[in-house]
Order: sequence, then C-alpha cells, then structure tokens
Amino acid sequence: CRYPFEEATAEGSPPKVVVLGTDPRHAFVMQWEFIKEKVAGISSQYSLADFIRFANCGRNLIFGDIYEHALAWVRESEKHSGLVGIFDGRRLGSFDPKEVRTELENIAEFLNIPKERAAELVSASFRDDPDKGALAREPAKLEWVAGGQLQRQSAQSLTHFEESLNTLPIWVREQWRSMLKSWELSEHPLLRELALASLRGVASTLPLNLTVSFKRGTA
Repeated sequence: CRYPFEEATAEGSPPKVVVLGTDPRHAFVMQWEFIKEKVAGISSQYSLADFIRFANCGRNLIFGDIYEHALAWVRESEKHSGLVGIFDGRRLGSFDPKEVRTELENIAEFLNIPKERAAELVSASFRDDPDKGALAREPAKLEWVAGGQLQRQSAQSLTHFEESLNTLPIWVREQWRSMLKSWELSEHPLLRELALASLRGVASTLPLNLTVSFKRGTA
C-alpha cells in the first residue's frame, strides 16, 4: 500500500483507512453470494460447499487469501497506526445500541470526528419500543446490503457456512481449521477473537430468532 496522504493534505487531518474485520465464515458466504450474482449459471453448477472446498485449496483466485489480506492490514496498522485503524464490523450490526455506539465512537475518535456524531447515528438507527421495554432497530435504516440487516444476514451466513462445511470430507474441515491458525496466533486481539469464534463452529452461531428486530405494528 502507498500512503501519499501528507502530500495530498495541506491542512487538517490526513485521509485515513478504516478496516472492518468480520467473521471469516461470513466473508466466505458474502464472496459466494457476490460470485453467484456476477457469474451467470454458476449457482446451478456449484454450491457454497464447493466454494469452501476450492477456497481452502488455494483456488479462491477472485478475492485472494482472506486470511493473509487481514494480516496485511494488521501490518499496515502497525506501521501506520495513525492512518490505518482496524475495527469490529460485527458490532456495527449489533441490536445492542451500546455496542454500536461504542464501536462508532472508536471509529469517530480515530477519524477525528466528534463522538456526538456517533450518538446521533445510533439514535437515528434505533427507536424506543414501549411494548418491548427496549430500543429496537429501525429495519429501513440498516439495509446496507441486499437481503436485510447486517446482524441478521451475518447470523444466516454463519449458519449456512456451518451447514455446508459439515457436508464436506473431514480433511476439508481440518484444513479450514488449520487456515484459521494464522489469525489465532496473531497478536491482534480482534483477529484472535474472530478465529476462536470460527473454531467454535456451530456453537458460536446465534439462533436466527434472536436476530430479528422489533418492528412497528407487532406485539
């Protein structure tokens, strides 16, 4: 990576890079969904399980090695700590407003944005629900990707991945676990956390009914 930020910025804060880490299982499913959308007819020939097998054998030529990609950003953040920040993308899709606000405030601080902006964004994304006695997420506010809200989509992705992985031979499943070692042994706490969650398998997935937000007009 090249960072000609100082040359491009005369005054104020230089441009910065925000990297959002996520569960590698979710990343695999999102890659597969992208390929299905862009490559006509591929879903009739191959399944997610096939994609997992190919990717684990080093044949994920479209996106490259997601493990090394994340580690490369960690190295960049270590060399350019003021320009590259790594944050937990999972928290931004949480249905707990405190988690969302905390991560947004971390990002805001890194970008030299007033933390009040994070609170404003959280307030715009959640609403009071008297029937539930809690804050509920507005469905329309967070449809960042096709298919619905980030947290629910992530939960669906993890479940889909685990179901597909369990149909594959033991050697593929073991290879998947071995590829997570680079993150598990990383000194970066987020990568370690993501690796350990993935290694827990289906035990780390949330029941889908726990990822549904409160909607207007429902009890």
